[in-house]
Amino acid sequence: MNFILMASKSLITLHIFQKDISPWDAWRLLDWCRSKGANEFTFSFIYGESDKDAMEKRWSKISKSLEKDYLGEPKRGVLSFREGKRIVKNKMLWKLNKESINVLYKIFEGFLFTYWMDKFWPEDPIFYRNSEIMLGIVTHESEGVIRVYPEEVEELKSLGIVIRDKGEYVS
Repeated sequence: MNFILMASKSLITLHIFQKDISPWDAWRLLDWCRSKGANEFTFSFIYGESDKDAMEKRWSKISKSLEKDYLGEPKRGVLSFREGKRIVKNKMLWKLNKESINVLYKIFEGFLFTYWMDKFWPEDPIFYRNSEIMLGIVTHESEGVIRVYPEEVEELKSLGIVIRDKGEYVS
């Protein structure tokens, strides 16, 4: 399955892979994105084999910890497998700040690429700059994209994080 991201002409889409990035570097990358203007985020959930009571308790705890940063459910672009189409959906959205990053660290158990199929688990975090995807991860594909302006590419590469020009599943 290929995931397609339609980039605006002024942005360059680069790729990151779980196999290339340490948990620490994923958080450094997110911090860099925030320093460049990423200010909103969303994520989805895997429901797996979790029982309903456990799911409700976990969601209650997560939503309460992010409550003050909640921005509603506006339309935002999402990563998609529909080739050539930009997918926009209403997504629960939160402000990206130091406090919300700390919450994300806890709920993703320290790694933005974490993927647990068998329990109620957050997946596919997407971080937005100017309402456009800046950093998006498809956790079950262990791959993500980062969209930057041409003048940001060298600074991004100077972080020492492996960034690739092409993706395997996310285009």
